Amino acid sequence: MNRTTRVLAVLALAAVAWTSGAAPASASSAQQPLAGSVESQAATTNLTYHPIAPYRIMDTRGCPSDLCRLTSGVPFTFSLLGMGPEPIPSGAAAVTGNLTVVGQTVGGYLYLGPTATSSPPTSTLNFPVGDIRANNVTVALGTGSVAGTLSVTYVGTPGATTEAIFDVTGYFSSGTGATYHPLTPGRILDTRFGIGLSGAVSSKVARTFQVVGRGGVPSGSNTTAVTGNLTVTGQSALGYLYVGPSPLNSPTTSTLNFPLGDDRANGVTVALGSGGTLSVTYVGTAGSTTQVIFDVTGYFTQDLTGSYYNALTPTRLLDTRPGGTGLSGAFTVHNPRAFQVTGRATIPSNSNAVTGNLTVTGQSDKGYLYVGPYPKTYPDSSTLNFPYGDNRANGVDVGLGSGGTLSVTFVAPTSGPIAQAIFDVTGYFTPISTFALSVAQAQADFNYIVANSSPPGAQPNSNNLFSDYIEWHDPADGCFARAYIVLRMMYSELGVPPSALGRVWALDNWNDAWMQAGGLDGWSAPSGFYEVKIEPYSLYASWTFHTAATVKVNVNGTVKSMVIDPMLAPSGPVDVSTWLGLMAHVTSSAETRWGQPNPMQHAGSDYDTYGPPDRPAPASLDLDARQEECRMFNDAVASGLEPRDSTGAEPPKVTCP
Repeated sequence: MNRTTRVLAVLALAAVAWTSGAAPASASSAQQPLAGSVESQAATTNLTYHPIAPYRIMDTRGCPSDLCRLTSGVPFTFSLLGMGPEPIPSGAAAVTGNLTVVGQTVGGYLYLGPTATSSPPTSTLNFPVGDIRANNVTVALGTGSVAGTLSVTYVGTPGATTEAIFDVTGYFSSGTGATYHPLTPGRILDTRFGIGLSGAVSSKVARTFQVVGRGGVPSGSNTTAVTGNLTVTGQSALGYLYVGPSPLNSPTTSTLNFPLGDDRANGVTVALGSGGTLSVTYVGTAGSTTQVIFDVTGYFTQDLTGSYYNALTPTRLLDTRPGGTGLSGAFTVHNPRAFQVTGRATIPSNSNAVTGNLTVTGQSDKGYLYVGPYPKTYPDSSTLNFPYGDNRANGVDVGLGSGGTLSVTFVAPTSGPIAQAIFDVTGYFTPISTFALSVAQAQADFNYIVANSSPPGAQPNSNNLFSDYIEWHDPADGCFARAYIVLRMMYSELGVPPSALGRVWALDNWNDAWMQAGGLDGWSAPSGFYEVKIEPYSLYASWTFHTAATVKVNVNGTVKSMVIDPMLAPSGPVDVSTWLGLMAHVTSSAETRWGQPNPMQHAGSDYDTYGPPDRPAPASLDLDARQEECRMFNDAVASGLEPRDSTGAEPPKVTCP
């Protein structure tokens, strides 16, 4: 069995063993890759988050002898799908987690990303020899033939080897889930000063602190997870910290590993526990204690009020070393500097936060870096703590400042030191309130809707209202129901927010076609024209002569409504004027474009709008819409409006739910 096929998903093994307190050897600055391209492409867009309790999904120490050890320059790919207590589904496009190195024979760095590479242009986790070290990651998963996988590469001297561990804390996918709200970093736990908890944390005694209602995180059960920075200081013995939603005296995963006498930080994206709390456990020798700090940088809510995540292939945006990018020259103490984020690496101007990796190298003294949306000469929180002579990285989730920038400040004990800083971006967040699909994504969603709807005459599944039953061939088969089902597919299965969805309609006016699309055109419905609000999503659908769903699309920088109507436009989304032209053709004569009697003549009063005074809104719009779609199809079959097969036989009627 080769190394790639060896099973690395050894679950819930003991957390990382401790190293001795020997002073680590420094990895040279040359081991940190220089700037890579800033022309990366988004791996997957418009994602929502699903936090899970941390569990171990990969540990090379679980293989017999040394067969799974990573060798320098040899990428190793492993799958994350379908394993563990809360399996990651096949539709996942990115994950959050914690990457840990242990047992390295020389100093160097690990790269973690969606594609295998022997010479990675960015780094994820930098380390010297003899130091167990962890780093938080938010990273895109592989696609195509390597869907649902990650690849890790160890870069050290030729022949060097190491072990690696990965604990997963959540995943991103399309469809419904949690959305992100960035915050200016704020300290909500500091045991040194009684913030959040009082007194040092003792080994193997889990302690719980409140998160919601503090640091800008709102109260309420809708807040499901947070991002932040966990820091250890004042430890009396080496060990590790675990942070998670449940108090565990003996955790099976680790968040932050550290030796004695080293202030160290690690970013986290972590699910909240009952009541909006987090629990922290220190695992060290019996009787040992440590101080713990937590700075919150954002939160997730189980709704579409926040921002979507868009995953990127890791890309370097900042490298202050000669030949780097973003800013030129080392940082000096207490001199904040900002670098541009939006407009680079395909990050759009409306982005409000990013995920990435902050690295320090070439520092002439110990200290820390702060990264945040605004410049702070004397920051009140820290992002990356480090000693002298140690390349060190920390994963971050951080809000962007005005103009799409990030600001970095170097803080040291004296005023003379300098430090080089590196930032690799792994993804960005876009507010849903200003959401619009790209042209390519709108086409992909159109293709998904067509591919995942039942063929003409198919039996609808009455046991699953989300098994979409749509018949595209004729306007006489219930376009109100069809438009409604398309809206439900766009929201529930493709994750398009209600703010980007709308409807377009044509009235029964043989001279004009009237429309409204997503509220963009300011047109008011005439008296007697009714539409139904589809709860709880605030989606609308209605019917007069013909109606279809719309979605907002960014076309060359202009947001406009595009119509999703495979019946009239089977190749893809069309703009409203094109759709109106198609409708004008249909309404300009008493025949449809298939040469059959005009559907209005066939329909009669059955095509009235849902709503008063014709009839009250149905109790279950999902079921009622499907019943209407089914009934309209049967009516069209009975009237000879449905296309016949090659033998001339009409399609069979179906049994309605």
